[in-house]
Amino acid sequence: ARVVTGPFEARPLLCTFGFGGGGKQLTPRSLSVSLLRTPSPWLQIKLLKFLQYFPEVMMSGETYVPTLKQCLARILNDTDVSDSINKSNADHGVLFEAISCIIVFGPSGDADLQTAALRLLGKFIGVKEPNIRYLGLNAMARLAGLHNEANKEEIKAQQNVVVHSLKDADISVRRRALNLLFEMTDHTNAESIVDELITYLVAADAGIREQMVLKIAVLSEKFTKNVRWYVDTILKLISISGDHVSNDVWHRVIVIVTNNPQEQEYVAETMFEVCSSKNCHPKAVAVGSYV
Repeated sequence: ARVVTGPFEARPLLCTFGFGGGGKQLTPRSLSVSLLRTPSPWLQIKLLKFLQYFPEVMMSGETYVPTLKQCLARILNDTDVSDSINKSNADHGVLFEAISCIIVFGPSGDADLQTAALRLLGKFIGVKEPNIRYLGLNAMARLAGLHNEANKEEIKAQQNVVVHSLKDADISVRRRALNLLFEMTDHTNAESIVDELITYLVAADAGIREQMVLKIAVLSEKFTKNVRWYVDTILKLISISGDHVSNDVWHRVIVIVTNNPQEQEYVAETMFEVCSSKNCHPKAVAVGSYV
């Protein structure tokens, strides 16, 4: 074996492999081994992983690029859920690697492939099988991270399903759901997502609390429409999970209040009420002292 160090070396190697089955699957010319009617799934996965090292190949204009896009589209469209666990695992292994390949091509990649992948992932994040749901949430978060305006509404349409995944018994699924909510947030849905996260934070276990508090703080500052909502949100964080609120978070409250003198009276009155409580957290006292 030799090491391929760049896209120009990758091209002739890619051409060594044909695209068999009428463009349905990626298969090598010299081998034809099937697993429960799926042509060489292990080799398809390896080829798709290989492509992810050279995303610029898809923008190269080479003659095989349209065929490769056709293969990816057929994998997305023709993969069905099978009653056989082994076949289902093989097919989904190829499918999620194809989706990963589409993601690696970046925001300038094929828009139709990205849309098809999103619609498919929208089904996966709602299934009962936790492994498929985990993979679906993870892949959709990566797609959302491309910040492609054409796909934004398609991703935001899954908000209720993703919020429901925050209550999953598997903490790894909950973490993936939290990451996806973070990536799909913008100015139009920030308040509703932050409110949902704060509601869930009350019952969240220690394994995810710190991560949730940080993401809520970042979202509330990044997409704040007014200082009052931001301050109220951080005070809720301190009240619910003050031990997980870092000093950097409440320091930002001081900076923002200092830079908005028109809101200082409201914040001072709010902090007086908060600090008058018997169960006031020390970090709320610190904020109140500065204000």
